[in-house]
Amino acid sequence: MSIRAGQSSFHFLLAIVAGLTCTSALAIGLTIWWLHSDAIADAFTDSSNLATVLARQMDNSLQSIDLVLTEIKNREENRGAQTPK
Repeated sequence: MSIRAGQSSFHFLLAIVAGLTCTSALAIGLTIWWLHSDAIADAFTDSSNLATVLARQMDNSLQSIDLVLTEIKNREENRGAQTPK
């Protein structure tokens, strides 16, 4: 085997390794970009769901407060109607 044939084979293998390295780097970059986009979409969905849950909880709390205030108002109206003026 001549020195030129050995160098030619080495350069060919070096080109294949460089091509595989670039392809791997591109695949890793695309995977990271896809996972990043997926994480952002999940975070947006989670925050939307959290806002819905908090809104429902706030509605329940306000209903409870409204019921208590209505009951206090009714009791005071009844007390005012029962006492002589």
